[in-house]
Amino acid sequence: MFRIWAGLPLWSAALNGYLSGLVFFTLSFSWFGETAAALVGPLGFVIDLGPALGEALAFAFCRARASLAARRCAPALAPLVTAAAFTAAEWMRSSGIVGVPFGQLGLPLIDSPLRPIAAFAGGYGLTLLVAIVAAYVGASATAPRLRPLAAGTVVAALALTGAAWWAWPARTLAPPGDSRRGDSRQHPQQLKATDAARLLAAQRYAAMTVAVAVQHPAFVVWPETVILTDMTRDTAARAAFGTLARRIRTPIFVGTIVSDAQDRLYNASVIFDRNGNVEATVAKRQLVPFAEFLPAPAWLRAIPAVNEIGNFTQGHGRRSIRSRTPAF
Repeated sequence: MFRIWAGLPLWSAALNGYLSGLVFFTLSFSWFGETAAALVGPLGFVIDLGPALGEALAFAFCRARASLAARRCAPALAPLVTAAAFTAAEWMRSSGIVGVPFGQLGLPLIDSPLRPIAAFAGGYGLTLLVAIVAAYVGASATAPRLRPLAAGTVVAALALTGAAWWAWPARTLAPPGDSRRGDSRQHPQQLKATDAARLLAAQRYAAMTVAVAVQHPAFVVWPETVILTDMTRDTAARAAFGTLARRIRTPIFVGTIVSDAQDRLYNASVIFDRNGNVEATVAKRQLVPFAEFLPAPAWLRAIPAVNEIGNFTQGHGRRSIRSRTPAF
């Protein structure tokens, strides 16, 4: 792709990027309208298209920079500029109130042999590393004099990964398994919204939690918003989770909904310690636009289908959770 972008004129590259971004992100965000789209009918795709219209600008920016780099930079530096532009575009589109941190190149690579890089440079570091290699290899396909540089980037990437692995403290630990987590599957949104499904989800995850407790996990994490009830006000639910945590003597992170005195809702994780007490409540800081909140005028919520979009409030501040118990 980098090689193709470099061969396009500036505005053609930008238009190519924007149109391809619309396709990529509309497909990537198809789950946004899983609930509301059923009410909108044939116009359901608009809910997915909304955030894609903004995210596609990142592809347009990257392709334009690739075109400019091919014409204004030294041939040996143009691939590096292109890779840096791609990484910067990934960061920009994933940040801010309307940022959507999905579909990033670096995220799936965290489960690849390159994972030690993520321990030191994060997902964006992985993105930059792979983008540099790809840009130089792509450029060398039409510029033979760049082939030594392309080979060098491959060797350097392998050497950097090896050095990161050697310095990585986690390399001596066992890979994560069921002893460290419960179940990461989520039920479909249509199913989760009914009272019967809420009870079913709680029963299923409670059974899986009890089952995994025999492996003495450090903690058990339930999926995001698996419990669609306001844990702030549902004393029975809090008591049930407290009892479960005491029973298995293990902290439980419960993905749920909480509210404040102004009736604002938060997508949060309520943490019960091994004694069944609420250790902390942590609200989600980066909400998904057009799925968890509507980044648009409030009057749009008068439209029935639009009102199906979540109306969560953004959490604030960073927290490091440290338990008072040895289980953490």
